[in-house]
Amino acid sequence: MNKKKQHYDNFLAEIYEYSPYFGKERREKDYATQYYIDNLPDKKDGRILELVTCTGLLTIPIAKAGYKIDSVDASPAVHEIVKRKLEFESKIVTDNISLKCSDVFEYCTENRYSAIVMPDSFLLAIADKQSQEDLIRKCYGLLKENGILIADIF
Repeated sequence: MNKKKQHYDNFLAEIYEYSPYFGKERREKDYATQYYIDNLPDKKDGRILELVTCTGLLTIPIAKAGYKIDSVDASPAVHEIVKRKLEFESKIVTDNISLKCSDVFEYCTENRYSAIVMPDSFLLAIADKQSQEDLIRKCYGLLKENGILIADIF
């Protein structure tokens, strides 16, 4: 990645972290986070996949709730913010999180998940309807039988 793009990505990640709805309000209120946790399957049923990390605003609470979570984001900058936050968390929480730096459309794994979460209206950030449908199909291919897909659209 060139230096100019890297600085821009870092800047956007920090803006996201402190924006009124996405970052600040999410840290101060748990309504968006709690919805996901309340609807996840039993912890013993397997791992959760999060598409996209979004500075860990959902990743860390899910891990604190005792779930193992793979969190995918194309931005190394948001993962750096998550890593900074994890310095203040217990080993149990940090061990529950696996950060994957990848474009969600290119993410490949042999794992099948008990749940896939897409927070922060991520699906709406994908401008093209065909790509949205392709991602939903990909998600269903990554789910275990009876797995669930949870997405928010604000």
